[in-house]
Amino acid sequence: MAHPDWSGEREIVLEAVTKTYGDEFDAKTVVSECSFALEKGKFTVLIGPSGCGKTTLINLIAGYERPTAGKITFEGKEIAGPTRDRLVVFQETALFPWMTIFQNVMYGPSVQQGRPDAKEEAMALLAKVGLQDFHDKYPNQLSGGMQRRAELARALINKPRVLLMDEPLRGLDAMTRQLMQEYILKLFEGSGQTILFVTTEIDEAILLADNMILLSSSPASAKELIRVDLPRPRTEAVFDTPRYAELKSHILSILYGEALQAFASGSRAAADLIEAFEARRKTGAE
Repeated sequence: MAHPDWSGEREIVLEAVTKTYGDEFDAKTVVSECSFALEKGKFTVLIGPSGCGKTTLINLIAGYERPTAGKITFEGKEIAGPTRDRLVVFQETALFPWMTIFQNVMYGPSVQQGRPDAKEEAMALLAKVGLQDFHDKYPNQLSGGMQRRAELARALINKPRVLLMDEPLRGLDAMTRQLMQEYILKLFEGSGQTILFVTTEIDEAILLADNMILLSSSPASAKELIRVDLPRPRTEAVFDTPRYAELKSHILSILYGEALQAFASGSRAAADLIEAFEARRKTGAE
């Protein structure tokens, strides 16, 4: 698929990217001819069937892995490896358990040095994510949601040009997940930060995104590129709008088709989406 017709500056561009693992006798292609762009200063959500290759794309953009074919550029230069300009917030917590929350947030500036105001920045970020009163606690003293917020602060203090978030809310209960979505919206809106956020949750994707990239079933490629034209600042009130209903119906129909294809190829992970779509369609018909 061609690049989306975004109106803004393209900060990261993937051109016909393919990633294959194994040798010629036992090769598995996880990403195939995948092309899309991340618009500078926008919140882009990557969504697709479970196991389709979303994490592989994050690793490629971060520079942890190199494409087998095609290329990925950042501000016009081909990505050759990881840098501080592109940081990843992973699915699982990566906080250092022997450090306090404040020390974890300060880890990046302490390694970089030359940041005399870093302590004030760290406390300001902890205040933004509601952790100023927990700065002297250790990770195992915090809930899962609080640890996720600390991860955000630790990433943001390094001032990355692009923040890559690989299903960062996975495993959280519904209420904690909702609170995290609110924090992410507050941190992003008006910040000018470029974010690529991976999720399998359609409601979450619509709530957060400016741009959405729908991936095909494995091997991953860009199936469709959608502009989420809902106004900001954004709250859960968007779920009651006709435009939200239109977007969700359209996205569900595309993902349903991809899930059917994945299921036919032997993927059990697609069964839940197929079942959910069938139940929703049945409910709508009654």
